[in-house]
Amino acid sequence: NWHNGKIIGGTLTNPPLPGEAGEGIIFFGDISPTGSAVGPGYTVGFGSTPMPHEPEGYDGQFSGQFYGTEYQGLGLTGDGAGYAIADQSTVAENWKMTGAGFKEPAGTGPVYQDAAPTGSITWSGFVTGMAENLTSGISFNRMLFKNNDSSLFQLAVNRDSGEISGTLTAQGQVSGSYSIENVKVGGTLPSAYVNDQALVAELGSGGITDGSGVKYGGSMEQELKPHGSYLLANRSGLRLSSYTSWGYWESAFDDPATPTDAYHLHAPGSLWLAGALTDPAAVQDLIDQGFTGIYQGKAVGIVIDPDLAGTVSPLTSGGGADTWGDVNLNIDFAGSAGTPVSGTFSFDQAILDIDSTTGSLTSSGFQAGVAGSSASSVNGAFYGPGAEAVGGNFHVEMTTGGTRYQGIFGADRQP
Repeated sequence: NWHNGKIIGGTLTNPPLPGEAGEGIIFFGDISPTGSAVGPGYTVGFGSTPMPHEPEGYDGQFSGQFYGTEYQGLGLTGDGAGYAIADQSTVAENWKMTGAGFKEPAGTGPVYQDAAPTGSITWSGFVTGMAENLTSGISFNRMLFKNNDSSLFQLAVNRDSGEISGTLTAQGQVSGSYSIENVKVGGTLPSAYVNDQALVAELGSGGITDGSGVKYGGSMEQELKPHGSYLLANRSGLRLSSYTSWGYWESAFDDPATPTDAYHLHAPGSLWLAGALTDPAAVQDLIDQGFTGIYQGKAVGIVIDPDLAGTVSPLTSGGGADTWGDVNLNIDFAGSAGTPVSGTFSFDQAILDIDSTTGSLTSSGFQAGVAGSSASSVNGAFYGPGAEAVGGNFHVEMTTGGTRYQGIFGADRQP
């Protein structure tokens, strides 16, 4: 981004799936005022190998140089350390990297834009989290998280300075899960914004509670582990809706009740979606008019089968790991509507039938459930100047078999 002087790159498109070998580094930082050099900047990332080998959190530094009369060439060098996610007190390994690239022709990149976005904007949205036990085994007491209100995930995006700041809070969704409170996103920690589909920020502070405000382990500022904690936009180019951005986040913490057990929040179960909310007054106008709309889009998430100890797999549509589910929602804004939100989330693994009751849609968002579930929660909000889009998250436990589904969704209103 030549406007704000930020650069983001890396060796991965999306994080690897649980149990798969792989590793990657995201580097981000500043372009020099003369535009000739890059950095020094920051790196975040992960190393992942099949259990029982332990993943690592990477961090370090990088610098680089542009080449050519139109800055069409780029060379990079970097180095840093890897820390075992469970025990981050010592360096597990050191790493070095070199890299080079050449500018793509205009319009060929997945997130290429001719003009850089400008101004400042506040995003609100939704998260899901999946934390697996690195000490006793990834299927032992797996924890799931999500927030039920868009006010609990906030990002202040300054497109002119290229910096991001915000907080993230999410509640536990299963028995034994804690709640994650006030995780710091960027701010005084390193961050970078290139455009709405290319951003990254380190995560820090925050803490783990029992869900009623009781804080474990002393100061909440010391709860989350310092290495390998970051929030990253999805770089595939897929937008769940025209007014939202989405991606992954990663962090780790010790079980407050059993400190010898370390937990790792990671992809594909730890997701976020955010955007600029519709003014509640504009939504209220639609409620007063009794407006109805059809919203279609995409959903991303995981299936845990047959119960919390089961295998985690990405939800798919069309048979491929790089495809996403289809969202079809009918939204009746009328205050007296018996079923204000209905429709389906369709995946290869299941079709989730969305249902709701009178009063579950307000000017600030909506809640719904899933038919045939023993427990379910679908939460959403409106995006765009006139509620042209919706976005949210979901968590479902089916009555038969105990299979769980969890993820995020976005959809645009159809003409």
